[in-house]
Order: sequence, then structure tokens, then C-alpha cells
Amino acid sequence: IRKGLFGQERVRLLLEKSRLSVVDAGQKEIWSVETARCRFSHGWENEIIVKDGQKTMLFRVDGERHEFAAWWRAMEAAMCPKLRNYFHPEELIGEGQTALVKAAWSKANGGNVALKMMSRSSGIHADHVLKQFLNEVRVTHAAQSDHVVRIIDAFATETDYVLVLERGTRTLLNLLEERVVFTEREARKVMGQLLGTTAELHKRGITHRDLKLDNILCREGQDDYMLLADFGSAAFSVADPAGGTNTDTFTAHVGTPAYLAPERWKEKKYGSQVDSFALGVIMYALLSRTFPFPVSGCWENGSFLEPDFTSDVWSSVSSSAKSLIRGLLREDPRKRLSSVVALQHPWFSEDSCNSLDGDLTYRGGSLPPKIQNQSPTRRFKTVALAQLAISALALSAHSF
Repeated sequence: IRKGLFGQERVRLLLEKSRLSVVDAGQKEIWSVETARCRFSHGWENEIIVKDGQKTMLFRVDGERHEFAAWWRAMEAAMCPKLRNYFHPEELIGEGQTALVKAAWSKANGGNVALKMMSRSSGIHADHVLKQFLNEVRVTHAAQSDHVVRIIDAFATETDYVLVLERGTRTLLNLLEERVVFTEREARKVMGQLLGTTAELHKRGITHRDLKLDNILCREGQDDYMLLADFGSAAFSVADPAGGTNTDTFTAHVGTPAYLAPERWKEKKYGSQVDSFALGVIMYALLSRTFPFPVSGCWENGSFLEPDFTSDVWSSVSSSAKSLIRGLLREDPRKRLSSVVALQHPWFSEDSCNSLDGDLTYRGGSLPPKIQNQSPTRRFKTVALAQLAISALALSAHSF
């Protein structure tokens, strides 16, 4: 029974997962709300008060006390679910300035998932955290495709906003740490998936803005199947069905220093071409186990640093692969290869790329002696993590 200023009427209240609806006797929907957006409380006996923004509705359960109790439990679970009722959290697998990610398994079906949790902080930051959460939900939904991590659910608990995501077995960074370098054939398969997925995102008007080795996951049981993850910094721009580029859409200072395009360092407006530059950095790292630029960025004394291919590791890499990397790492975003154009590069049509496919012996020699003396895994971690770790500094604080 719904109560109002002018009396009361009998209605049917429906609670379906995260949606609360009111329908009349003819099953016509009168009102509905997403449960994460509303608050509820006890009224008098058998009464439930639901607040949706400025609107307040009062319902009295027309039944016995135990029926009211059942409704109350269901609404409590739907509007502010307790994480432990649905998932069993395990180890921490990632942590940033505004969120942490835990491995977990679903109590409903036993499936492995990842829980990305953002604290529902109070005060001046509360609106920012909610905006970031809703943006990530919206963008991740819009980005769904074969090579994008699957979003399973999103809800709010008393303490956190929670994204339930498909869980990868490890990241591309983990994979590179375990081996020495990728052969060109292996790198071609990875880059084909990444460029193809990024091209599709750009067609939908989505720019990731934080592509990096540790934001690319391997699907469970398939180390050669890549999934783009972490759309917390992603944003919408004007969609281009042809997968073209835009160069002056964004101003927000987000991303990870080792992967930042030149225009980002100069604090200029930028567009979807920043994703192409980041993919160029990733391809360079796959084939050499190093990064193309120092921690301080791709500028030195006011001049852009071209990628260096003079070290020994590049002697057995094809000129075609180097050409593609140069195209992705061009200084001018208007001349930089888009993902669509990069996929048409001759490197992707070659039957074989070098004579060392399958040979994972380190072919280095260009690193400083102090680093060369380390084990292969430790050597890459020294170079990679030194550049990636600083992403937790001021840049992350400005993400949205």
C-alpha cells in the first residue's frame, strides 16, 4: 500500500536485482529507480520509506510481520549488498590511488572474478569518487567486445563502490617478466589484437588514455588472448565509424609517464592518438624488453627523442617492425599512425619476421652494466617498474 498526502492506494512493488519498480493493478509501471541511487529506512509498523533524490515514497507491506521482514531483507541486500554474501575475496592483485583490486570467487557459481573497489569516501571527495565509478561503469559497458575485460556487475556496499570484472590470469607485464623477449610472430599476434580492439574503441568514440603492459590481461588459460582492462581513465569523444583520429578533445592529466605521448608532456589538448603512442611503447617493450624513452619522458632539452634501435637486441628485428614502431611513436599526433592504419602496415602481412622465432634467449647488451648483471627477470623489472611505479604519483590523483 502506497501512502501519500491524499490518502493511500494499493500497488505492486517489484524488486528485480538492482531495480525497484511500482506497478498498478494493470501491471503498468508507475515509477522505478536503480537501487544504488536510493536510500531506504524503517517507518512505522510494516512501513518502508524510500528516498530517491528529492522524492520520498512511503510503502506499507500489506501482510504479516514475517512478510515485511522478508521485504526488508531483500531491499537491504539489493540497495546495499554485503560483499561477503556474494563473493569470497582472496588476495590483493592491484592497488592505485583511488581503488584496489582483489581476486575473488563467486558464491553463486564458483567462477573466478576480480573485484575493483573504490572507497565511498566522505566529504569533498565523495562526489568525485562516485563520478569516477559511474564513468568507469558506463565506459566499460560501451567498450565491451571480444578483447575487452567483461564487466559482470556493479553495485555499492556500505563502504565501497564495486565493479565485478572478468579475471585474467596475469598481465602482459607478468608475461614479459617470465620470458626474455617476444618473437616477432608472437608480438604480431599480440599487437594485432591490441590495435584491432583500440580501433574498435575509437570507432565508438572511446579513448582508453592509460594503455600499458599492466593494463592488458591474459584470458584465463589463454596466454596469447589479450584483454584490455582498467577503463578508469577512459573517456568519450566524438565517435568516428571509420576509426579516424581526433587531436584536441581532452585536457585531463591522466595516464602513466612511461607511456605518455609528446603532446601530453607539453600539456596540450590531445585526442585518441595518445592510445597509438602507448601501443608503440608496448610494441617496443615486447621486442626489446626495454622502454623507448627514459623515465623523464620523450623530450630532452626541448627536443623529441626518437626511438633508439642501435642496441644489439634490435639487430635481429626486421626493418618492417621498426618501421611500424616509428609510425606509432611519431611526435606529431596528426602524422602518427592510427590503429586502423597501423593494422594495414606490411609487418602484419609478413609470413615470418625473423630467424629467431621460438628462441627466447636474451639478446641484450644495451643496458647499463649494473642492470646487465642482473637476472633476465630482475633486469626487466628494474627498467620497467622504475618507470611504471611513478604512475601512483600526481598523475593518478587527477584521473577521473
